[in-house]
Amino acid sequence: NIDYAIAIFDIDNFKKINDTWGHDAGDFILKSFTKSVWDQIKEPAKIGRWGGEEFIIIFPEIDEETVYKLENIRLKAIQTPIEYNGQDIHVTATFGIASSRKYDSPEAVLAQADAMLLIGKQNGKNRIVVSQDF
Repeated sequence: NIDYAIAIFDIDNFKKINDTWGHDAGDFILKSFTKSVWDQIKEPAKIGRWGGEEFIIIFPEIDEETVYKLENIRLKAIQTPIEYNGQDIHVTATFGIASSRKYDSPEAVLAQADAMLLIGKQNGKNRIVVSQDF
């Protein structure tokens, strides 16, 4: 009976990074960016690769500060360029987040978070979109 949240995020314009800098750079960017997110995540939250360039964060416990904490994590992660072969590469990311408060299965929460990510991508990227049911 504890509410939880799932966030899905990916790096904006990732294909352009691969096309401009190459796939080795893209892999390096994925690892570096997600490490910067991971370094800020507080236990008991977990992060994992969902597929391609998408990652999920599971917040097994949430409160009124969860979304604000996630926004601070996003801001810190995008503020520092990632250095690759002597070049600074600036990246941004879009996040979608939903909670279990109105959903009865993890799959439903995940689907809602994914829908929020899509809304963020369609509306300018570089943001967090929070489910109305959060």
